[in-house]
Amino acid sequence: NTGKVSVSLSEGSMINAGGYGAAGIIAQTTGSTGATVNSVQIDIDETSSVRGGMGDTTGTGGSNAAIWVRDGSTRNVLTNAGTISSASGVIGFAVIYSGSEGLTVNNTVTISGSFQGDISETAATGVATDAASDSADIRTHVINQDGGTLVLGGVSTFDRITNSGRLTVSD
Repeated sequence: NTGKVSVSLSEGSMINAGGYGAAGIIAQTTGSTGATVNSVQIDIDETSSVRGGMGDTTGTGGSNAAIWVRDGSTRNVLTNAGTISSASGVIGFAVIYSGSEGLTVNNTVTISGSFQGDISETAATGVATDAASDSADIRTHVINQDGGTLVLGGVSTFDRITNSGRLTVSD
């Protein structure tokens, strides 16, 4: 799709994609970068939940996540007031972002699982991810607000994390 993509879960909505390689939500938009009309906006209210992402991402193009956001503009936003969890537990992916423009995740309740943001050689943040890819940076920002809980396991990659809530990291 070219244009704005908006997904809202409310009033106790529940997405449970527990099959191998299944994503709970996949949202994608393409077109010129930086334009508001090419953004992805996902809102999950306090009574709703998304679960998905059974198995690893090998051969699936990255779809093994509760939520997978592809492309879009710098205004991509995931706002979670409910529960997002990987079907593989904390070692699986809760949120994957694939693209070069970025995703901001605002969390006030619970996200359980790993995060993965695509590595872009052309993005402008200049944050080194590791010695093997020191010229690359990741365009994912996770904001865990007061009252929010992040339970991370496995490998999580993001540009920046701001934590005012509870953060648990396990293997």
